[in-house]
Order: sequence, then structure tokens, then C-alpha cells
Amino acid sequence: MARRQNKLTENDLSGISGFLSFEEAVDLLLQNCKIKNLREHTIKFYKNELSRSKKLFDLQSINTRIDKITEKNIRTNIIDYMRLIEGRTVVSVNSRLRALRRLFNFLHENGYIVINPMYSITPLKTDKRDQPNLNTEQIHALLMQPDQSTFTGFRDFTLMLLFLETGIRINELIHIKVNDILWEEHLLRVSHAKNRTERFVPFQEKMKKRLLDYIKLRGDVKTDALFVTIDGKPLSTRRIQEWISEYADKAGIHDVKVSPHCFRYTFVKYAVKGGANIFVIQEILGHKTLDMVRHYYNVYGRDKIDEHKKFSIADRVLK
Repeated sequence: MARRQNKLTENDLSGISGFLSFEEAVDLLLQNCKIKNLREHTIKFYKNELSRSKKLFDLQSINTRIDKITEKNIRTNIIDYMRLIEGRTVVSVNSRLRALRRLFNFLHENGYIVINPMYSITPLKTDKRDQPNLNTEQIHALLMQPDQSTFTGFRDFTLMLLFLETGIRINELIHIKVNDILWEEHLLRVSHAKNRTERFVPFQEKMKKRLLDYIKLRGDVKTDALFVTIDGKPLSTRRIQEWISEYADKAGIHDVKVSPHCFRYTFVKYAVKGGANIFVIQEILGHKTLDMVRHYYNVYGRDKIDEHKKFSIADRVLK
């Protein structure tokens, strides 16, 4: 038997811990995500962001064998490239880093790599700015756009109003079924939540009447989805986002990016300004932490204004 070659080829090393290709590593992660029963859109997020990372590395001629990727590669060839060359936002960069962190943490925890290049990488800091939200005038202008003499217009008005009434996410809304509405309790069951925890979101009498009217027009269709197309099929997130944007253009709203998430932030703003309890808002939104709600309390809450009024010097010295 001839003496073996000491130098191992890339083919020899393929599939061996520490010598995985980037594609092999991503496949292992996605398989693990499926085993853990993560949501389909979460798995798709990791797949897309990691695929884009691979393209960036290839574009810069970086060796993407998984043991060759370093902390410097992440900082220079991902963060700096995205920010300085592509002009991407901090949010976009942090999304990419979140996917890479998931990948390399998984590889490190399972013994595929010895050194985790994401160990010292932290998300980029973001400014604490208001998220896009609508004022009362813009809400009225937007809701005037659907032609309510048509089924689609009546549906679109109802759908946008439900977003504003409840603050639910778009992925939660498209999975709401007719029997998720608890009419007597004035509650909406949200079972497709981001954190997989079922919650019940309140709505008021006028919203109830609107939903009852919509369901009459909806009629009997094969799907049990609450909101359907004119052909009786469930609505898609993409189509909802498209026509919300179209209505915003028609309403002349150009200084705010109107979207389902914009409706969510609008809900929070009005809840805070209306004096709602911070913990109640957190429960309605389905948040694990109070960070987002606390920021809105800082901007729109009346407590500090009312307290400041008690000791205002200007009030005391000015006539």
C-alpha cells in the first residue's frame, strides 16, 4: 500500500468538525432550527442573512471555510463593508450580526469550531429615536382611502383599523381565524405570537360592530382565516404591506413610512398618551421586556409633565 499524502485536500476535510464549508455549517444550523421547531419565517431569516454574508465574503475573496473566519473578518468584511461601502443602516447590520451570532454560537457550542469569532462582537448602538407613527389627521386621511362600496375596500378599512385598535403584528394578524374572536369578552385570541405564547388582546364596541359587519360581507369561504382575498383565500403579508403603502401615497403621507409596524407604534403612542398602564400595554403587545414601551412613556407620558407642574418656577414668577 502506497504511503498516504500528508497534505489533506479540501475534499478530505469536507464534513470534518472545524473544517466545514460555510454552506455545510449553515445547513447544520438550519437543520437544528427545524428540530427545535423554530418558526418558518425565523429559519428563512437566518438562511437569507447568512447567504448574503457568504456573498459578501466571496466578493472580497475571503476564505469561508468555517475555521478560517475570524473576528477581524466580521468587523472588516461584514460590519465595515456594509456600513462604509454599501451604506447600510445600523438596523441592517445588526440583523446580519444576529444571524452570524446564531450560526457561530451553534457551531462553538456543538464542538464544530474551537474559537467563536462572534464572541467579542456586540450589536452596533442605535439612536433612541421615535419609531414611525401616525397622528390623528394622518389616520383619518389613511382610512378615507379604501373604497368601502367594494368588498376589498371594506376589508382593507377593517384590517387597518384592527391594526390600530390592537397593536398586533402583521404575522399575527394573517393567522387570526374567525373563531379567535371572543365576542362577549371583547377579546382577540393571538395564537401565532412571536414568542409562541398565546395572549388575548382587547377591542372595543365600535370595533366589534365593524368586525361583525365585515364577517357578514366575508360570507362562507373554505378557509377559516379572518381576512381573505376577493377569491376567498387568506391574505399574504406582502400584499397587505403593498396596499397599505399605496393607500399612504394616495393620502399624501410621505414623511412617515406607513406599514403594519407603523400601526403598532401608533397604537403604543396613543395608549401611552391616554394614560394606559405600562404593564397592560406590555401584555397587549406581547413583549418580554418593557424597553420599547418605556421609551414611549419617556416621550409621550404625562406623569413627568404633571409632576413638573407642581414645582414649575416659570408658573410662579410669570403672570
